[in-house]
Amino acid sequence: MTRLTSRLPLAVGVASLAAGVTTIVASIAVWQPCFDGEPEGNYGPCAVVQSAAEFVVIFWLWAAVFVALIVSAIVTRAQPFGAVVGIAVLLALNPLGDSFAISPALFNKGEISWDTTPGTGIATGTGIAVAGILLLTTRHVTRRAASERAAV
Repeated sequence: MTRLTSRLPLAVGVASLAAGVTTIVASIAVWQPCFDGEPEGNYGPCAVVQSAAEFVVIFWLWAAVFVALIVSAIVTRAQPFGAVVGIAVLLALNPLGDSFAISPALFNKGEISWDTTPGTGIATGTGIAVAGILLLTTRHVTRRAASERAAV
């Protein structure tokens, strides 16, 4: 059980950080036609991207990281701070809020699109990456504190 409690946060943290950065980079690349100032209309590269159904993958990725953080918080119940704060970050930067509030405010002049709002995925990816960073940094701090207590 000790191996699981020490390695699970590391694995979840690294996977979350990698998934978050990948989501951010992919989202920026996918939304580039919309960021380039394409004229309004129901055709063109931006409209094609907006009507794509692949953005559901971001929701499933977010849900998988959310569950992994909950499991990590339960397994490392002695020091769950990083996982609990990571869960709070994920709740704040969730895919629905990203699509209907954050992305319209930041990337679409406050307007919600009929399909997927341009910029969707960037805030969610940021939340996933931040959760991974929180888990990794608090894991390091708690391991160092534990080794200092053992030395005393």
